[in-house]
Amino acid sequence: MSTILLLVVLCGAIALVYKLMNHKDNTPDPLEVMEKEAKEAIAAAEKAAKEPPKCGCGRSPTGYCVGLHKLSEAEWAISDKNPNRVEVAPVVVTADTPATPAEAPVEAAPKAKKPRAAKPKAAETADEKPKKPRAKKAK
Repeated sequence: MSTILLLVVLCGAIALVYKLMNHKDNTPDPLEVMEKEAKEAIAAAEKAAKEPPKCGCGRSPTGYCVGLHKLSEAEWAISDKNPNRVEVAPVVVTADTPATPAEAPVEAAPKAKKPRAAKPKAAETADEKPKKPRAKKAK
């Protein structure tokens, strides 16, 4: 009987030690917390990568950047994506259409004469400026 009692006590002690070793309290493991935060940061970065960037130029109908800020004011005024666009009538040019129909032809203004640079004065004596010898022509 003492052997059985000893075995029961020994099994109880082993069960108690096993339970204490595998017991978890309610405080989370710091590594698990860091892993969870890292996964959340990765998910947020992936979501931001899928979503186009916001644009503050005021031209995009959705608020996301679609490149309309690159257009000049004149291009934006006639763009199809501009809700307040300016309608421009097409201009048909024929052979007898003047270049500027609303204006009279402008006469060219007379050109102002450019001042000439002063030429150096010719040397008065032969000593000042030697003459180059002329080559004789072959006959």
